[in-house]
Amino acid sequence: MKSDIDRFEEDGVVFKSESTVTPCQAVVLATGYKVVIPFISEDILPVQKNRVRLYKHIFIPTLKHPHTLGIMGLFQSVGAGIPCGELQGRYFAALNAGKVALPSRPTMEMDIDRKLRQNEKKYYQSERHTFQVDWVPYMDELAAEVGSKPPLWKYLFTDFKLFLALIFGPAVPYQYRLEGNQFLTR
Repeated sequence: MKSDIDRFEEDGVVFKSESTVTPCQAVVLATGYKVVIPFISEDILPVQKNRVRLYKHIFIPTLKHPHTLGIMGLFQSVGAGIPCGELQGRYFAALNAGKVALPSRPTMEMDIDRKLRQNEKKYYQSERHTFQVDWVPYMDELAAEVGSKPPLWKYLFTDFKLFLALIFGPAVPYQYRLEGNQFLTR
């Protein structure tokens, strides 16, 4: 890991807080993502400065049947991303199995607006943070939708060791698999 680049020299770079040249032949500046969804018309899902209006970062609320198309993985998580994608898939499956339902379009639009305002307050205003999520709150939110958010206080009385692990241990994906799997079985 190196600090920011202070300056370029003919044969390399000098990093901030260093005085020696670090030799290099090329510098790649990975400055972020440009959201492009080429298989969906901009009329259906407009992308403006990396802003995409998706309910729970998955569903297009303007579709006649928004549960029929899910955009999975279009988020940048502060924390583990793969478990977020797993819960997105579980939510999509539960919707299409008829086990849960999406709220009304106005409710979805209000939720999107609220999340955009929260992100604008929390993160630097740039195209980089337009689809940012915090891992644990996002997982809790999706898990609540599919009925798999763990009822922590239940484990206080039924499995005290698990309760302690859930309360005082690290946030781990298995806790979202303790409840609610009935949505995916027949």
